[in-house]
Amino acid sequence: MKVDVIFFKNVLNLNEEDFALYGEMIDELNELRKIKDFSLYGCALSYKDIVIEKIKFSGLFSLSERKYIKFIKKYVSILSKIMGDSLKFGNLDISYNYLIGCYENKGEILKRLDKLLELGICDFTLIPEANAFSYESGYCGQLYFEIDKVDNSRRGFFTDGKIEIKDQDYLLNDSFGSRYESHSRIYDIYVAEVEEANYVLQYTTNRLSYMRHVSMQIKDLMFDIDTLPTLEELQNGVFPESVICAIEPLQEAVEKKQDYVDAVYDIDSMNDMAKRLLSMCEYYTRQCELTRCKKEAKAIKQKICILKGLYDDICALGDSLTNECFENDLMDGKELDKALTRKKWDSNSHCCC
Repeated sequence: MKVDVIFFKNVLNLNEEDFALYGEMIDELNELRKIKDFSLYGCALSYKDIVIEKIKFSGLFSLSERKYIKFIKKYVSILSKIMGDSLKFGNLDISYNYLIGCYENKGEILKRLDKLLELGICDFTLIPEANAFSYESGYCGQLYFEIDKVDNSRRGFFTDGKIEIKDQDYLLNDSFGSRYESHSRIYDIYVAEVEEANYVLQYTTNRLSYMRHVSMQIKDLMFDIDTLPTLEELQNGVFPESVICAIEPLQEAVEKKQDYVDAVYDIDSMNDMAKRLLSMCEYYTRQCELTRCKKEAKAIKQKICILKGLYDDICALGDSLTNECFENDLMDGKELDKALTRKKWDSNSHCCC
């Protein structure tokens, strides 16, 4: 359920008499919502007509509009205090019983709502205690931290719970269903799990364009306020300290892996070039034997032997490098093959551009 922070603040700031009247209003509204074709949006428009634009009631109003108008006129004093010039009626979905609990502790909750507004968070999603926190889009809804080295952007989250970085051999699904490795020199992605959390504040920042997106999920409004980031930390996409400590050694391992992938890829490229050169020389030698002097063909064959020796040296170097990679437990053959395939695909894509 989406909750508008200012609307929620306005409800909690009502005095006891108005808060009790708000409860009566919610009961009556719930009865109205049982009527066919009733809509909160239509009710909000009627509120705009009567309270904001001061349109006088007339017989031209439809039957449903008359029901809205009767309701609004009865509770106009409360609606004016909680809505003002806004047309956001959505928070009327929050049960009054839930609000009573919040009202009894409104001092502390208002302190947290004010902090959210300081961070530029105007709404949040209130989720049941049993529900899992999830990312709003991409990666199958999983929570994660990402460093994008192309546009210098970051994605991550803050929470008052315990963050655990998952096994980084894990492969991610993007929103289009394609699969790719968690790490490269372009992207570093760290999938995470959260335990014992009351909130998760997710963000996306782009340091080049100064754009950012923030969303928040809350289970318990009495979350630990001291775990919220500062506005500067949120704008800069700073990772929580525990996450930085957890991913630092992983980042070093990624760099080592990528060094091996780059070296093996370069050697494979040299092998391909050597193969093509050998093939061309052998073809030219056969043509010489058929159409030109055999002495010239013999001279070329001697040079081919030197080229074959160079090719064998390159193959041996490639084997030595891959064996070293396996012996250091950086990657197994399957992971190395996938990384090489991806690098080859990326290289071909850049060439096409």
